[in-house]
Amino acid sequence: MVEAWMEARPGDPDAALVVARARILHTWKLRGQARAHSTSRRRFEGFHRELLAS
Repeated sequence: MVEAWMEARPGDPDAALVVARARILHTWKLRGQARAHSTSRRRFEGFHRELLAS
């Protein structure tokens, strides 16, 4: 659905915002809700990799 929106209106800042927000929510799910000292290296690596992906 967002893909169709972005195709129909390239450069639409609202669509870009929705995509960015979805990416952030997804990366936080990868990291988990534990405090930093209780989060595994694997989770942090996945978090950073996905957050910085373009």
